[in-house]
Amino acid sequence: KPRVPSYNTMMQLYTHTKPDRERVLYYYNALREASVQPTAHTYKACHYSRLLIDAYGSIEPVDLPAMQKVFDDLVADRNVSVQGTHWAALINAWGCVQKDLDQALAIFDSIAAHRSTTSHSSPMPDAVVYEALINSLVTVRQMDLIPTCLQRLRASGVHMTAYIANLLIKGYASVGEIERSREIFESLQDPLEGVAAPHNHTLH
Repeated sequence: KPRVPSYNTMMQLYTHTKPDRERVLYYYNALREASVQPTAHTYKACHYSRLLIDAYGSIEPVDLPAMQKVFDDLVADRNVSVQGTHWAALINAWGCVQKDLDQALAIFDSIAAHRSTTSHSSPMPDAVVYEALINSLVTVRQMDLIPTCLQRLRASGVHMTAYIANLLIKGYASVGEIERSREIFESLQDPLEGVAAPHNHTLH
C-alpha cells in the first residue's frame, strides 16, 4: 500500500516537473480514498495545500477560483496553519503567471493583518514570501520597485537569501543594469567550508 511520501512525490512530479493538473488531482484523490489523511500532520497538510495552489494557479489553463478555494479552505482549517509557502504560491500565480502585479502586491500587503497571520507564531511575510514578490517584480520587469521592497525586507528583520540575490542579479541584468548585478554578486560571501549558505531555507 503506498505511503504518504509516494503520493507526495507523484504530486510534486506533476505539479513542477511535468505539469499536469489532472494527474495531480488524481494522486490527491487517490491519497484521500486510501484514507491517508493529509491533515494527520500539519506539515503534510500544508505541503499538499501548496501543491494544490500551484496546480490550479500555475498549470494552464489556470483556474483562479479553484486556487482561491484551496487557500480559503486552508485558512478555515484549524488543524493546519497558513505558511509563507502558501502566500508565495498565491503571489506567484498572480505576479509571475498572470502578470498582474497589482493583485500580487495587494496579496503581499494583506498578509501582515490577515487573521491567519495574527495567530501565527512566526512573523509574516517571511523570506519565501519576499522571494515570490521579488520574482514577480523581476518577471514583469518592474525593477524600480525593488529598492522599496528590499527596505521593507530589512525593516522586518528578514535576511537576504541566496535565492533573492540570484533573482536580483537576473532582474537587473534583464534591464541592462549589469553593474547593479555585479555589485550584488560581489557582495555575496562564500559560506564557511562545509556550511550551507546562511539564512537559506528548504527548497519549495
